[in-house]
Amino acid sequence: MTASKITWQRVAGEALLIVASVFVAIALESMWQERQQAAEARAALAQMLDELKQDQADLRYAIRRQAEIDGTYTKVRGWLADVGTLPAQEFQGAIDNLAFDNATLFVRTSAWTTMVESGYLPLLRDELLISRMADLYENQGVRLAWNNDSYDRELWKVVRDTSTRVWDFENQRFLSADPEALQTLRGQIRYLHLTWNRWYQEFLKRYGETQATLISEIEAYLRRYGYEV
Repeated sequence: MTASKITWQRVAGEALLIVASVFVAIALESMWQERQQAAEARAALAQMLDELKQDQADLRYAIRRQAEIDGTYTKVRGWLADVGTLPAQEFQGAIDNLAFDNATLFVRTSAWTTMVESGYLPLLRDELLISRMADLYENQGVRLAWNNDSYDRELWKVVRDTSTRVWDFENQRFLSADPEALQTLRGQIRYLHLTWNRWYQEFLKRYGETQATLISEIEAYLRRYGYEV
């Protein structure tokens, strides 16, 4: 009777130890997997930082080009105000410059998409940083893309439709001296200049400020985990 009790107690104790060991192993495995996933999340964040820095370089170029064509818009508007003083070759070059050198910013989103689709964001354990990234990509980035497309569409409508009714690009001369047609072209060039070119420059600058702040915050976050940035 006593021997049987001891045997069953031993068996129960060993079984309990086995169960406990299994639970500990599962817990350790889960912790290891979470650490691995957190490391992967930080690696994706480092990739995002690289993309943001490339975007930052593209942003500086777009702002510089928009500032340059700001001057081109001013010249074209001045010439159209007094077509008798308009230099034909220079005018055509200016219109081509507006049409083909209208630099806009298209941001890279592959790292952000990876982080969202892979469920990495919660693993960063920084709600403020996550919210700032979401704002840049899902709010301001969406607005940027929409305004890029709208700007390009409006510009091409003027270059393709309105200007070609007035100006012969093949022979570099006016097709019509109709005051109404010239007034329409002047008005649309003014619209592009003030409503798009100058507004877009300010929009890019505000976007750049938000972008620069986020870059600094990501760098600070990664440094805490030993990344050299």
